[in-house]
Amino acid sequence: MTAAGPATSWSVECPRLLLVEGTDEARFFSALLRKAGGECDMQVLALGGKDALRRSLRILDTRLARSEIVCRSLGVVRDADDDAEGSLRSVRDALRNYGWEPPARAGAVAGDSPRVGIFVLPDGQGQGALETLCRRAVEESVPGLCAEQFLDCLRKAGHEETSRATNADKAFVHAYLASGRNPVARVGEAADRAAGTSTIRRSRPSSSSSPDSPLADGRRPRALPGDGRDDGGYPVAEPPRASIAMWTK
Repeated sequence: MTAAGPATSWSVECPRLLLVEGTDEARFFSALLRKAGGECDMQVLALGGKDALRRSLRILDTRLARSEIVCRSLGVVRDADDDAEGSLRSVRDALRNYGWEPPARAGAVAGDSPRVGIFVLPDGQGQGALETLCRRAVEESVPGLCAEQFLDCLRKAGHEETSRATNADKAFVHAYLASGRNPVARVGEAADRAAGTSTIRRSRPSSSSSPDSPLADGRRPRALPGDGRDDGGYPVAEPPRASIAMWTK
């Protein structure tokens, strides 16, 4: 289940809580949890922005104090943006300030009751965001390679906004999502639509741009496991079950 920000609207309904930056991230992770194993007893809460964690933790403390529900686990997911270490440090400081025992590194869990985990997107170490992780999952598919060619064209034309790493990943995701039969603008909306299915259905490639045909720059799309060649379906990356397991135990 999902609750959008701001935190003042939260109502704690589950003993396992996952805090994410915004509403779209909440939709994405809710869909990911359904994809990983059906409905689970976890509530995904949107902070309303990466700078809202401290205020949200204060409100969460108040909500838990008034609730009969005992928090068994708390996870926090945020983007690295340009500084993964700084993002981790910011989350750890906020958690510690409100009495939660934070893990020493991203992707780890500390404590017993409650268990507390932190993950810094895209991989706990490098720069980027949720869109960076999504890009890595699809960048060698047909629409992924075409989206990259589009970004190359913009860079050659001097469009500076696509030069910054995070902006480039967001631009890539928007271009990729535009290739769908019913295009959407955000990864959370796309994940929500695809949850519970094995593929995202795409428009059927023409004979000149089939999954086995080289693109304009000579590259060939990678043959992804389970690729739906006959109907133009492109697989959704398998969810990181080990990471999800941190908060579902």
